[in-house]
Amino acid sequence: MIDTIIHRWLHIPYRLASIEYARPRRPRATILLLHGIGSSSRMWDEVAAKLPPDARIIAVDLLGFGESPKPRWKTYNVRSQARSLIYTLHHLRIYGPVIIVGHSLGALVAIELAKRYKFAVRQLILCSPPFYRSSSRVGFILKPENILLSIYKSANKYPAGAAKVLAFASKYNHANAGFKVDDSNLASFLATLEASIVNQSSLDDAVRLTRSMTVFSGLFDIFVIDRYLRHLKANNTNTALHTLPTGHEITGLYRSAVVKSIKQAVSKV
Repeated sequence: MIDTIIHRWLHIPYRLASIEYARPRRPRATILLLHGIGSSSRMWDEVAAKLPPDARIIAVDLLGFGESPKPRWKTYNVRSQARSLIYTLHHLRIYGPVIIVGHSLGALVAIELAKRYKFAVRQLILCSPPFYRSSSRVGFILKPENILLSIYKSANKYPAGAAKVLAFASKYNHANAGFKVDDSNLASFLATLEASIVNQSSLDDAVRLTRSMTVFSGLFDIFVIDRYLRHLKANNTNTALHTLPTGHEITGLYRSAVVKSIKQAVSKV
């Protein structure tokens, strides 16, 4: 009841769970790490271990995942995620610009944060951002985005089947180390899929951003539509695009490239 009054009726954002990998006395920069859908802050363990020791490094569990609250009534769109995120940053006493690294869903949340709270963002590093547009739902049915959107909608329509597939992916390591979808967060996973992935305006928002953006994608990533990344680069002069011979997850060569990009961002602070 108290939770409902505070967060649903009074619209006070939730405070998110976080991991602070490093907190030097006088940090040169603050690095904020945002995970993808179904994952948690633990996906960043290996990345954080390779980052500069003079930077403050924080990873957050987005609303509905990891150790963060999972309210069943919540609309899990990027706006709600960004509001909870900025509330959490204030609690952690992070007021100055930060370097935000977002993977998949986390990339979309990073864009929303930069759009609504410009003072909090210095640079964006977007990894495998799943941009889709409403206009892509019409036309040739075998377009990659139409196929993906159909799969996402089917997951919401048949949650029991989706739960089995996601449990298999988690059990046999077909996703990153922080990925976990079970009865505790299946509802928030499906709600996030609908509100943040299927129904989104993130690409148009990213085009209008004035912050520096570095975008990474895998050549074999079935969840990312390459032409939307090229559209972003063509329409936003602050964007650098890098395509790697990898898939969706930040491992191996992908991890090395992201770590290098974060280090370069810190060196320019």
